[in-house]
Amino acid sequence: MRSSPLLAAAIAAAVFALPAPRARSCSCLPPPPPPRALEQADAVFEGRMFAQAPAGNQQIRFEFEVRRVWKGEVPEKVAVLSHEHSATCGRRYETGVTYLVYARRRDGALHDGLCSRTRTIDKADEDLAALGEGRAPKAGGSDAASGGAPVEEPPRVVPEPAPAGDDARPTPPARVSDEPPPADASPRGCRVGSPRPRPATVLAGLALLGLRRRRR
Repeated sequence: MRSSPLLAAAIAAAVFALPAPRARSCSCLPPPPPPRALEQADAVFEGRMFAQAPAGNQQIRFEFEVRRVWKGEVPEKVAVLSHEHSATCGRRYETGVTYLVYARRRDGALHDGLCSRTRTIDKADEDLAALGEGRAPKAGGSDAASGGAPVEEPPRVVPEPAPAGDDARPTPPARVSDEPPPADASPRGCRVGSPRPRPATVLAGLALLGLRRRRR
């Protein structure tokens, strides 16, 4: 028996109506207030990110020069791991910028992601007011628990003094990267998932059901 042209057209329409697969995305609830974030984190510190390197398993290791500590035994130089991609809630830090970091320890290493309360220090006034003065980092060495050889800080170049008089030029302000805003809130907090597909094949089902009834 030859297939009906109507059936073929319905199947073709259903196939073309299928939504294209979309990339996975990271969704986060708004971060908790500073006291709660301090309680949930394993390490909280202020540090300047000075180097980064691949850490394997689609992760990047960021090296920090620690200035103050509010929680955890954090040395003067510490590494924090994060996923490479923001779609998997990975956070990117900008070299030379100082951050207030809320990190969690997993498998012996500190980790951070987009769903934490981590932020640049110039946007952390509320946190600093709630956390207090903090303390000095643990003297000596670096945190080797993050895996791999420690990354040495590149030498700093001391700029020459600006010429006096009419030739003096103002120094441009340092670039500060804004943290990406969290995505839409999810009832389960930070998670990675794919959107539910739309039932586009309903058209094909209805067409098949209609043809069967007509044949009866």
